This record gives sequence, structure tokens and C-alpha cells, in this order.
Amino acid sequence: MLTAALAALAIPASAQALTIPSVTAQPADPQAGANSKFTIATSFGQAGDQVQDVRIGLPPGLVADPTGPAQCTVTQLNANACPAPSDVGDLTTNLSVLGIVPQTVTGNLYNLVPQPGEPARFGIVLVPPLGGVLLENIIIQSGAELRQSDFGLDSVINDIPNVANTTLGLGVPIDITSMTVTLSGTVNGQPFVRNPTSCTAATTTVTANSYASPGTFVSGDDTFTPTNCGALAFSPTFSARMGSPGQNSPLGKPPVSTVIEQDADEAGLAQAAVTLPPDLGVDLAQLNEICPLGAFPAGACPPSTVVGSANATSPLLTQRLAGPVVLVQGAVLPDIGLNLRGPLSLNLRGTLGFEGSVTFSGLPDIPISHFELSFIGGPEGLNVANRELCLPPPPLFHETFTGHNGATTSLDTPATVEGGCGPALKKKCKVKGKKKKGKKSEASAAKKKHKKKACKKKRKKRKKR
Repeated sequence: MLTAALAALAIPASAQALTIPSVTAQPADPQAGANSKFTIATSFGQAGDQVQDVRIGLPPGLVADPTGPAQCTVTQLNANACPAPSDVGDLTTNLSVLGIVPQTVTGNLYNLVPQPGEPARFGIVLVPPLGGVLLENIIIQSGAELRQSDFGLDSVINDIPNVANTTLGLGVPIDITSMTVTLSGTVNGQPFVRNPTSCTAATTTVTANSYASPGTFVSGDDTFTPTNCGALAFSPTFSARMGSPGQNSPLGKPPVSTVIEQDADEAGLAQAAVTLPPDLGVDLAQLNEICPLGAFPAGACPPSTVVGSANATSPLLTQRLAGPVVLVQGAVLPDIGLNLRGPLSLNLRGTLGFEGSVTFSGLPDIPISHFELSFIGGPEGLNVANRELCLPPPPLFHETFTGHNGATTSLDTPATVEGGCGPALKKKCKVKGKKKKGKKSEASAAKKKHKKKACKKKRKKRKKR
């Protein structure tokens, strides 16, 4: 009887359509790269058309570090027993009970143990007024996803409750009219949220649907512009190594590996252009095996198109990203494609130039402390030695890096050649010392003979390399 009465008071869900009248999304401090609080406030209308799913699309470069705070388990979350060090923000929700009784419900945002393939996950505990005397706590989980379109992060909340349980065991219809989420800039004295390192417009988009129209999505957005990008450091470093036994001579195919490293507080790397030394060429025959464009995003390129491997380490992730380097269909020459997998999936494509350059543009504004790109050597190798690599001078790479803050830097870096290269030997072994007239002593003659024998042995060993 009471259940029927409560249902009769609820406004029919089909009475009005869901809208998003307003969205505000602003940091407390707009400084580029700052660890600032970030607040997102969204209103929903109309009453009676309950929100079902909400997706908060954060601007590219606005990231959080889930490795710093403590983690809360799902069991702890469901018991409202998350440890205090896992608290990473606040949430306030205005809702309507039975369509007529407005309520303001506050709660906490916790750093939840992520599921496989997720960079992060958040737990939400909303505590109704009077400590849940009438309505029980509302507990929600929100997963994080990386957008491949612009490498921004989405926070996704699915199946938001439209019925709240009472302590009497009854379900009461509720309708969320607004939601405010505040992410902490620092947690337990450690950086958590970081602003983009680019001073271009940063837009947050909120998208939602309703229980009445699950296939219909509405959205709203808000924009802020980070400031003072010039204050950010930008000093990436580069190193390279190449070579292997038997592949360092002309027409050999040595493996080649390059590494780019950055500090966590630097502006993100927006573009990296690396030109191979003239000592290396490209085996054009290897460019005939190309991955179709449709197969690359899914990581389904044929094995014959794999020319190396790549890995990336970020201070925001507990595991490194790793995957194959493949040749992908390009405009003229094949592109260099990277399928990186780990806590998130990241697909990158770089252009291959006729002069032996590889350029990656539009890189994500995500802190990357170590990025390594390796090309295999041997018969299936892509690079060909144009000279004896063991002889000086060392092969010289040229690099140009551009940061998301607009800063640029160019470097020339000698490579380390590996694979049996040793110091050059003199053509002749000479016995130093003043010449003396007269017959040489037997000891002196034996000493000279020993040195010549040792030199000959070294030269023979050198030839074998």
C-alpha cells in the first residue's frame, strides 16, 4: 500500500526530456601544469526524466595521478570504509525525492583499485541527510578511459540510481537535478590533479542520457585557458644505440634503439622529430609489407609488418605501456605505427621522411618519463649500414622536440655502437726506448719478441670481430 502511494507521487519519467542547462568546469589556479583543484558543476533538467549515465570528458592534458594516494577496494567502498588517504575529492548532488522533496546530498570521491585495462577508477559515497537515517548511502563507481581522438580522459558513471533504498526496505524514486565534483590538486601532500601544459583552450564536455531515453544523449561544456606556459621547463634528453655482431659493416642491418626522457614537472612533448645519421639507410624492400589502416587501431596488424617494439613509462601509471612497431599505410611512404598496451591503450602514428626522419606529431599531454623506440636488426631489419659503423666518428642523430607549451629544442646526439667494436689498433707494434749501440741483450730481444707476439694476437682477434 505504502509502495503504491510513493509510486503515485513520482512524476512520470516520460513527462519531460532530459537537458543539461549549464556546465562549469574550472581550476582554482589556471597556471599551466599547476596541481590545482578542478571543479565540474552540471545541472540536469527536467524533473521526472532521471539521469542514467554521465560521461565527463576532461580536456586533453588535465590528468590525475592515481599512483600517489592510497587505494580503496570495492569491498571497502561498499562498506563505506575507504581509508582516509584514498580520499581524492568531494561530490555534492542535489536531488528530488518523490519528485517533490528537494535534498542536498554530499559525499566523497575515493581512489579505487582500477580494473584491468583502466588507468584509474573512482568510488563515490553519497551520504543522505541525517546520516542515512531514512535513505541509505548511495554508492557509485566511475571508471576512466582514454580517448584516442585527442588523448583526453573520460570519467564514466553508468547506471546512476533512480531509486534510493530506505531503512524501511522500501524503494523511493529520486531524480538528480545537479552534480558538483571537485578533484583535489594535491592529496596527502603529493600532486594529484595537473592542469594541461598547453595554453590553448581546454574544454570539458559533460554528456548524459536518461532512463526514459537511453539512446538519446545530451551534452554541455565549459572552457578555460591555462596561463603562463613559458614558466614550464622543457628539456627532454635523447640517447641512441645501434649495432650487433656481424651487422656493423657496410650493407649490414644493425638494430637501432632510441630513448627520450623527461622529468615529471616538464611541459609535455607535443612533437618529436628524429633524423637518422647518414651512416644509416632504409631497406626499401622492407617497406612493401604494410598494415592496412583498418587493422592498426585494433592492434591487428600482420606479423610481417612488425619492424620493432616500443615502450613508455609514465609516473601516472603503475605499469609501463609496451607493444609492437609496425609499418602502416601512409600518404606516400608507410607510417610508423605504435600499438602500446597496458593500463590504457595508446595508438601513435609517425611519418617517415625520405631523408630518414621519423616525426611523431600530436603526442598526448601526459607525463612520459621514458620512451624507447627499437627497430630490429638482421635479415628483417629496416635499417642498413652505409659504412663500417665501428670506425670513428660515431653516427650522429639530429633531434627536434616541441613541447605543448610551445618551447622547442634541437639536439645532435652521437650514438653508442655495440656489437664487438673495440679500440682501433696501430698498424705496427713499436718497442719504445732508446737504441743502444752494440749487441742486444738476450733479455731485451725476448721482451721485444713477446710484445710483437701479443700485438699480432690482438690484431688477429680484431679481425674475427
